[in-house]
Amino acid sequence: MTPRHFLNIESHLNWMASQDNGFLLLGVSDDNREFAATLCRGDYIVTYIKDKGFVDIRCVTGDLLVTVKNSTMHDKSFTHAIETKPIAVIHSEQRILPERFADRLEFADKHDDWKNSSKTLHLLTQEDGLLLVSLIVAVSKAERVAPAYNRSNLANHKPVASF
Repeated sequence: MTPRHFLNIESHLNWMASQDNGFLLLGVSDDNREFAATLCRGDYIVTYIKDKGFVDIRCVTGDLLVTVKNSTMHDKSFTHAIETKPIAVIHSEQRILPERFADRLEFADKHDDWKNSSKTLHLLTQEDGLLLVSLIVAVSKAERVAPAYNRSNLANHKPVASF
């Protein structure tokens, strides 16, 4: 099965908590739990920090949601999470602003107010996913952050290294 790409919209506080845990878990609210359970091992999640920009790519590493006991570092409590690993991360100060290429994103055309969406996870088209992945990888390489994605394997979506 071809990996899918999802957009994760979260607050800066939640992203910082994810960074502190090594991007190994992505908290899921109760209202997103059913949709989040459709993500599969190998799917990719592109993160957008509200009012900041695109900042990372994560790969789903588990097949099921996991139960979390303590999520007090987040701006709301989460009882479930998706297991992930970071593929490419850029500093939130160097984020990619969506205004520079939103006209090329089908998702942005269909959802005018997507940046303020209360739904945090959205399925992206393959084209939107690849565009966002290529931009984040390019910026992370420029920052000399160690991404596990390279241009030669974008078509088959296989990480070239493990974290």
